[in-house]
Amino acid sequence: MTSRVVFLDWEKRQKGINRAVVGVRFAPGKTGYFYLNEWLKMSTGFILADNFEKTSAVVRSFRKRKELSAYELKDRFHDGERYQTFHVEVPYDRALIERLPGFFQKGEYARTLRYQNPWFYKEFVPDARLYKAFEIKGGVDKKLAELKSVLGSRMFNKTMRAAASGQEISVASSGSELIGQVFESIREADLLLKQINRKNSFLYNLNSSDTEIYLDSKQGFRVLDDVITVDEIRADRWVFFDIEKPLWKSDWQKAMISARNSLAKQDVHVSRKERRLKCLEAALDNASNDEKRQKIYKKIEANKRAVANYYSVSVEEREERRQRFVSKLEGRLTEKIAGREVHWWDDKYDAKISWFPIVFRM
Repeated sequence: MTSRVVFLDWEKRQKGINRAVVGVRFAPGKTGYFYLNEWLKMSTGFILADNFEKTSAVVRSFRKRKELSAYELKDRFHDGERYQTFHVEVPYDRALIERLPGFFQKGEYARTLRYQNPWFYKEFVPDARLYKAFEIKGGVDKKLAELKSVLGSRMFNKTMRAAASGQEISVASSGSELIGQVFESIREADLLLKQINRKNSFLYNLNSSDTEIYLDSKQGFRVLDDVITVDEIRADRWVFFDIEKPLWKSDWQKAMISARNSLAKQDVHVSRKERRLKCLEAALDNASNDEKRQKIYKKIEANKRAVANYYSVSVEEREERRQRFVSKLEGRLTEKIAGREVHWWDDKYDAKISWFPIVFRM
């Protein structure tokens, strides 16, 4: 039977780098998975190419972050150079991604991974050494399960930690023999993977109590661009997740909630136009010709007038105006349902999945 990719997602670490997890079905009931060193391709939205203020802000905000200095920012033009986007490839490290400027589109990282690698249900062709490593992993996992049943969970974990660090172990002869076989097989599989790429590895992970295959690159396998057959689907195990996400809010409500939340956090002591003015002044220094400088200069003058008008009103008046707008938006975002006031901006009314049914065939 044809081997196929049946799973593709990221590890779920909150700290550190997340690797891609690739699941492969070799035959009905026979699956395996491995970890792959894969980076995320992060992108900004489309920016008008002649919006020098914004394009300069993207480049400047990226370069001033020291954590991003090791990564290359690239740009691309679209629609006859009318639009411009910026791109960077980074490891999937949550802390690192948070340091990316707000211009970059964040979230939906599993979908991004699958877009970068459209492998679902495509034929998976492993190198003979990688396939052998999968076979060894199956044998090792069986021996580990047998060892765990002999020693019990606590003694098993203690013994594996000692064995992995090279310490002497004291268990029954049958257990000692199994441990020797396990680590001999791990060394054999590790050597096979390193023949493909010296950064690959096969190891026993003490934290997850599981063996793992790690590939540092896509060397060692191919994914063919074919289509799964109906007979293969019928012969395989399958599962359906029926997920219904409640979407109560209309588009105009969502827009008002966004405006209300922005106003609620606004600092009336500082004009937002003032921050934009600094960006424009920086863009003026980087303008490549007189025509661009003239456009930016006009925007600077308009922003200077807006800033002056803003500060001509007292802080008290600005705060009163802000509260009035927030109150007006909240009034429009409040409904009475079944005799109860519903404030649509409240977190409790976010669209969240609480449960869903599963239908499966073994």
